[in-house]
Amino acid sequence: MSDKNLLLSEQDLAKIHRLELLLPETSTPIVTIENLPENRATLRIYYTIAIRFGGLGPNAVATALALYGQQAHDAALQPGRYPHIDRLFKVLEENQYFTIRVVYKQTEEV
Repeated sequence: MSDKNLLLSEQDLAKIHRLELLLPETSTPIVTIENLPENRATLRIYYTIAIRFGGLGPNAVATALALYGQQAHDAALQPGRYPHIDRLFKVLEENQYFTIRVVYKQTEEV
């Protein structure tokens, strides 16, 4: 994954608490991606997709998979190992669309 193709810097990433995937007709999150060390690449990719495409749908999947690079290839060969990439394949297979909501960390006022 090349950082130059991502729209979220490390400084901005630190401000995000989580991303939530919502069906367009509801505001209830069906998937939550927490800002944990093991999810940082996924947060940056899904954020980039949200900005470039306005959400996650079939048209965004090719870009997302390209950003994942070799991991996307590995995920296709090993279903279940990379659940966030598996979700991208499911979006294609089932023609799904999600809104991506960014939930920022609360800042403490001094």
